[in-house]
Amino acid sequence: SPDTEQVRLDVVRTRAKLRHFQSENIRTAMVRLLCMFCLRERVEYLQGMNELLAPFMLVPTVGGRPRSVYFLMRSFVRRKLPFVLCARSSKSSETAGAGLGNGVGSTSSTQFGSSP
Repeated sequence: SPDTEQVRLDVVRTRAKLRHFQSENIRTAMVRLLCMFCLRERVEYLQGMNELLAPFMLVPTVGGRPRSVYFLMRSFVRRKLPFVLCARSSKSSETAGAGLGNGVGSTSSTQFGSSP
């Protein structure tokens, strides 16, 4: 399972100046989505995945539906960033401490805004 505490720390830092990402509901949803992604795809959490998820949290057509956001991110990673899926859950020394930036170069029915 992913390091939930590291995921939380990264999520709190995600686009921190934008009001949307200051919402506790959004932050909780992001932690859940990132942990679910890692578990379902059987990959280690890499620093930077929070920034990868962030734009999908802003897509107006998904209307705050976690399932839609998850599938958008998963499809994007599978098509454009397949190296992320190579960080399989084997806690190797190569993936431990590696972030997404290292491989890229320089660069439920519950609504997100509602209470659980």
